[in-house]
Amino acid sequence: GGGGGVAVHRVGEEPAVAPPRPSSAASSVASSISSSAGSGVLASSGAPLPVPLVVSQVALGMGALLSMGCKSSRDLLTELRAAVARGDSTKLLLHSLCGNGESIGAARLARRCAQLKQGDNDPISLAQVEELADLLALTQTALDKYMAMHEPPSEAMASGKDGAKGGGESAARPLVVACMDDSDLSRQMMRLLLLPALRADPVNSKVLGETREEQIGFVDFALGRIDTQLRPLPSPHRPVDVVVLDQNILLDGAPHCFGSVIIDELREGGFKGVACIITADQDDLQRLGQGMGTDLAVAKSVQLNYLAQQLLQLASRASPLSVDTRPAGTRALPPHRLLGTSTPPVAAAAVATTPLVDLSHFTGMDPVSLQPLLRFAFEPSPSHAHGTLAAALVVLQTAFRDGAEFDRAAHHLFGAARTAGAALLGQEVKDFRANPTTIGLESMWSTLEATRRKMREDGYLPPLSSST
Repeated sequence: GGGGGVAVHRVGEEPAVAPPRPSSAASSVASSISSSAGSGVLASSGAPLPVPLVVSQVALGMGALLSMGCKSSRDLLTELRAAVARGDSTKLLLHSLCGNGESIGAARLARRCAQLKQGDNDPISLAQVEELADLLALTQTALDKYMAMHEPPSEAMASGKDGAKGGGESAARPLVVACMDDSDLSRQMMRLLLLPALRADPVNSKVLGETREEQIGFVDFALGRIDTQLRPLPSPHRPVDVVVLDQNILLDGAPHCFGSVIIDELREGGFKGVACIITADQDDLQRLGQGMGTDLAVAKSVQLNYLAQQLLQLASRASPLSVDTRPAGTRALPPHRLLGTSTPPVAAAAVATTPLVDLSHFTGMDPVSLQPLLRFAFEPSPSHAHGTLAAALVVLQTAFRDGAEFDRAAHHLFGAARTAGAALLGQEVKDFRANPTTIGLESMWSTLEATRRKMREDGYLPPLSSST
């Protein structure tokens, strides 16, 4: 197809939702929904196949995240209008809207955004913004019609069609989520991206792990015994719905606790919600997944959008753990609950060369929403100087040069690099652990700076001022 748009491949078409009727615009919109999008593919006549309005498989796969994705698209259009009015560049916003459109299956919207982004006009015109708004409105109409006939299980549960969750409470309430990680960067990722993707209760959900008090108090918080300020709560105690924990939790650089042990303690305390373990060690994934209390064992490189979708599905269909009265040791963990770099939709980890930057684990997330997280990782400030990749590299370098034990510092830097999309830096840290050398440290510093430059070039970090 022309215009250098998004490469979306047609693998087959399903019948239209409704037969096209020239007199009915809504029916025509619905009929343009297909099972997969086409771009640059020729029909038998030799003419390019049209890009469908909506890719139904993608929309259905989004499940409970679909409405949030549509709202993000509307918000981005509002930002686009404001940017055009100010005369600001619209390249990054178009990139964001394109990615957001792809994530919700809005193939035609994504294609048009890609064409405008690659065009010569920056900013685009207000008329072009309204063209995108009209296209999004048509997309929303088609999605509403289609999803009404194919309501995913998570949405059906949220609307109460299949009954309420255990305990007689309505499943329509937002999830209460408890997360714990010792990494400043990982906690920021959970606050800024994971909790919103889960549509978690903003008042009662919490990300813990920064202090000893938070780490020790996690079990009590997850079981509803204390509030978000770690203050005791009266009975009856209401446990959270979902817990997400890092496996190796350090305090002041020393091992303090393991996520899998905490989950076992939660199960012994009667916790029946969804439990997820996150680990930076791909080799440890299988062992963690075999823990009888664990619902999901997740590599840090897993796509965040996909992880949120899996957690929502487990929570919304009342996970077997919420109704299973058998002892924990009798429960079997289905193989599909191991989410790592080797499981779809995450790309295979075995690649010939490691890219400098890899943000594929944020696929489906709004790129604009990634900026605060990436600034936190790459740009020190007085409030979080110790949480940056550079600070973690200083800790590793100091331990190595002092002849001290440095494996924990390397593990921390490796996990932070993976979270921040610094793929090559993460690989170099892994190589350094196997063969620690001064040259390896120098290479990591060079790679960190190159990664920072690449992030700026791609618009994820603000450009340096002319005086810098």
